[in-house]
Amino acid sequence: MNSLKFSHLRRTMRKLQLNPAYTEYPEAEIMKIAYRKSLPFTPAYYLLVWIVCSTFYFLFHTSPNIYIDALSTGILWWLLTALLEMLLWVKAGHKLRLTWKSMYMNSQPWLSLCYYAVLISPLVLAVILK
Repeated sequence: MNSLKFSHLRRTMRKLQLNPAYTEYPEAEIMKIAYRKSLPFTPAYYLLVWIVCSTFYFLFHTSPNIYIDALSTGILWWLLTALLEMLLWVKAGHKLRLTWKSMYMNSQPWLSLCYYAVLISPLVLAVILK
């Protein structure tokens, strides 16, 4: 998931760097602008990717109560996603690193929608399968 988010961010940065209106901006500022421009797309990416993951999960795992299993799976994936994103986007030292504020405060409501997509994707598939 993060690779999809990262590649979208890199593509947006390249487009901005080729735009004459942004040639005077430093790379760090272009990255911030690209990150803000890519935010509205990330909830859809998350929902799509996690529904596909849920499909594979439920193809190989049968449960007597699919809704309880889907809810527990969504909670586990939500926790893992939140932890992994914090480690990859805030803690890891790389060129596209974000501050706590830009990751968690300036990314709202999109980040919350992404996490909700992770949480509900197994439930959406459970409703479809039932």
